Amino acid sequence: MKELRTTFLWHETVKDVENFQKLSSDIHQRIRSKAKKKDVLLSMTDKGLRICGQKDKVREVQLLIRDKMYNLVVQQSKQGRGKRQELGLPMNTDSLPAYWKMSQKYGNITYEKAMEIWNKQGVCTTPVTPEEYAEIEKLVMATWQCDKVGHGRDARDLTHKAVKVLNIQRLENPELWRLYSQKREMLFNGLVDHHNGAGPAVCTPVENLSGSRGPVQTSENIEKTGLLNQDVYPQFQHSY
Repeated sequence: MKELRTTFLWHETVKDVENFQKLSSDIHQRIRSKAKKKDVLLSMTDKGLRICGQKDKVREVQLLIRDKMYNLVVQQSKQGRGKRQELGLPMNTDSLPAYWKMSQKYGNITYEKAMEIWNKQGVCTTPVTPEEYAEIEKLVMATWQCDKVGHGRDARDLTHKAVKVLNIQRLENPELWRLYSQKREMLFNGLVDHHNGAGPAVCTPVENLSGSRGPVQTSENIEKTGLLNQDVYPQFQHSY
């Protein structure tokens, strides 16, 4: 039964219903046509758009939907180009990070090509540079709080009083990057709308939230001119 469920009754959920509904009727029709061709069922639930069917075919339809939604977000960002420059936000986040091993080997490749490479080679982790290692290690040590050891369900029975960084690897997953990049683009666009008087503030600073113990410690301890801070945007509480 488990094999039947994971192979033929697999399901995924697209939770960003708002942007899905903003897609044009032509794109919606293309998505429905592909789903029908692949014998994949689409249904709207209280959790989002549910995609159900054979696992590989569900993934195909899901990737098509994500691609179209990402293109929509990128198009929205281009419309606010001038204000983005004024706010110090990047103009183009549609490509993979230039420092990724995949980018250095293949250049500025498309998301589809990156996923093709990813699916062939499997999980790709790569050592960080010595400079990145030093910054990450310093950040870990600066935010380590020994008095928190043993607190909480995940830390039960732990008694150690120190921590040591043994290894640091970067996971280069194009699919996860696109999901992250899409959400970041939405926040960029929300920030532009807010400064244009067309929307609410993107988010409240953590230190202003009820019950907060202060600012995010990684943001407080990160090297302001370091490598880790190059792609962090405090304009909308972006932090490690």
